[in-house]
Amino acid sequence: MEYMVAIEEEGSLARAAERIHISQSALSQSLSKLEQELGGPLFVKTGRRQTPTEIGKIYLRGARELLKIKEDTYDRIKKLSGVENQGIRMSICSQAAMLYKETILAALREKMPHLRLELHQTIDSLATKYLLSGVMDIAIHCVGQDRNSMLDYVPLYTDRLVLAVPEKLAWSGKGIDYSRLQAMPFIYPDKSSYIHKAVDSLLLEKHLIVNSLYRADSVEDMATLVRHGYGSAFLPLRVAQITPGCKVYRWNNSPEYTLCCVVPRHGQKDERLQQIIEIIKSAIK
Repeated sequence: MEYMVAIEEEGSLARAAERIHISQSALSQSLSKLEQELGGPLFVKTGRRQTPTEIGKIYLRGARELLKIKEDTYDRIKKLSGVENQGIRMSICSQAAMLYKETILAALREKMPHLRLELHQTIDSLATKYLLSGVMDIAIHCVGQDRNSMLDYVPLYTDRLVLAVPEKLAWSGKGIDYSRLQAMPFIYPDKSSYIHKAVDSLLLEKHLIVNSLYRADSVEDMATLVRHGYGSAFLPLRVAQITPGCKVYRWNNSPEYTLCCVVPRHGQKDERLQQIIEIIKSAIK
């Protein structure tokens, strides 16, 4: 049911498959099988968009009602099993951990002293999978335009990438010396990092081929390498501003992204999660 709702909301099999983390062929097979069972197509292509047929509209209406029942059922089971006394498992990306981990933990200890919190630093690409599979209860991670309909997102702040260059390698003036940038060592984010695609896009836009000598596992590792003068890197503005020993250059058309608290839809009524989110929002203002 969740798959069909994703197709309707995204209007595309490719985007829906990416959002729910399955292959497009697997999603297409699920759709075909369901259409055979129902005796007709659920969607027709209108221009570039998949649009529900009359059969599809009826099915999707019922699917949403059943998903709501599922959410309510999970809530009742949690209360019956005494989940309120269990710990909270939180996933946090390296950027948020570097900037705010101690601040967040201090605020939670003060406001919720009896909370048993398991904090796990994970990459952004795994956060959605962990939340959907129940491995994590809440996540603090970077989010772009692609969002999952089975998750709720609470924005914390918006950031963008800037170019950070070690002071000993930097040039004078506010503009970017692209020839010098290409000649110096460059610190590249790991392919699993959220900002990897953005870095590729920014370099491609300027037709730049950088001398990538280092590939860092996290934003924190990238900032450390820049601080020690190993090379330049694209860093989130908030990270670059607290990284000593570097000069920060603004990059035109650098895309914005949002750091969010993310929870599963069936967990959105959990009073503890809502309280945690409010504490986190206040802590990082």
